[in-house]
Amino acid sequence: MVYTRPVHPIGRWLGASAFRVALGLMTLLTWPGVSLAQLDICGCTGHPQNRGAFDASNTATYPPGTTRSGGILTVLLPHDGILMFSSFTAPPGFFVFFRHQLANDPANAPATILVSGDVTITGVVDVNGLDGSGGTSGLNGVGGLGGPGGFPGGDGAYPQVNFSNNGGPGVGPGGGAGGTASPLTVGRPATFLGTRELLPLVGGAGGGGGASNRDDCSAGGGGGGGGALLIAANGTLTINGTIRAEGGFNGFPNNPTCAAAGGSGSGGAIRLLANTMTGNGSIFARGGNFLAPQAGAIRLEAFTNTLSANNTTPVASRAPAPGPLVNPLTPTVEITQVGGQTVPTPPQGAFRGIDVILPAPGPITVRLATSGVPGGTAVHIIVKPRVGGAALTTPVTLVNCTVAGDCAETVVVNLASGAHVIEAQATFQP
Repeated sequence: MVYTRPVHPIGRWLGASAFRVALGLMTLLTWPGVSLAQLDICGCTGHPQNRGAFDASNTATYPPGTTRSGGILTVLLPHDGILMFSSFTAPPGFFVFFRHQLANDPANAPATILVSGDVTITGVVDVNGLDGSGGTSGLNGVGGLGGPGGFPGGDGAYPQVNFSNNGGPGVGPGGGAGGTASPLTVGRPATFLGTRELLPLVGGAGGGGGASNRDDCSAGGGGGGGGALLIAANGTLTINGTIRAEGGFNGFPNNPTCAAAGGSGSGGAIRLLANTMTGNGSIFARGGNFLAPQAGAIRLEAFTNTLSANNTTPVASRAPAPGPLVNPLTPTVEITQVGGQTVPTPPQGAFRGIDVILPAPGPITVRLATSGVPGGTAVHIIVKPRVGGAALTTPVTLVNCTVAGDCAETVVVNLASGAHVIEAQATFQP
């Protein structure tokens, strides 16, 4: 967040830029005596961090920190989001929610489940974004947090509390615009901007917060973006239950005659890889408002796949064989300084934390650094007030680059008083 005294933080979102990745051709080779069933898709066979079998009905198999209430499990992800098992089972009647150990874990890593054997999902596996809260007589609606790898919604306006009539934009690429007070409008839903290949794997963006046109009226917050989930299994992945990475619903105002609802979060991303994929269950990456076009993306990669296209919403893209788990290209876009101050690593702006405090509003230099991004690419610096105004985008072209392809640029943005999130995004074709 960006704060200029007496009220000014700077945060920014890093690393989840909407990269367009060109995938090369993949050649599958087989040798006598080697079957495809032996392929170590997850790279976790014999790995020292493999935790053995996981069964949601058996508490002895839970990773540390897992909590259970009846059939509802919350499995805490480590900082990198990666859990390894020899098998994974979610029986009927069990809901398995993956969440980070801290709600504002700065890594914001996707949930990555690597399984050296079979995966059987008859219950529910969930990385949904959280709903925005509703406005009350005492507080504005607050944007819901994203699922793992997703982004928060914007806050609703409440002039008596946050001194704003306009709602805050949603965080993340494709975040929804905040509502405006004149005329009174709701926060806009978010849009999912990930690639079809889901490389890199990025969750959904948050919806915008609603607006208020009267001091005593409180608007609703935006829904959080659906999370990002990768499951890679060396054996058979059977889905007879549900997997979901859906956006959070919007919060509603305390008085709809003078305040508005927030926008819903976009759907997230689900990428599944296995030797064999089967079942008659469902996979959802819908937006928080199922009637609006905010869906995320689903990708299925297997040698044998009998899961019907009708079982996924949106319709999944498919590959005839499992591809690489991570992006073979590793470009980065990073904001390194704001107003001459070094931004801490990792930043907390995407979770409403304060990374930099600036002495006064006005023109501020923002310095960014990239690696693996071609010279000549336009990088967009997007300033999103927490509440009170529309997002402002300033493009800068990468020209100061080394032979190795690392670039550094500086852009000037004009910051008003208050809290802001600054995002850096680049889209390019290698």
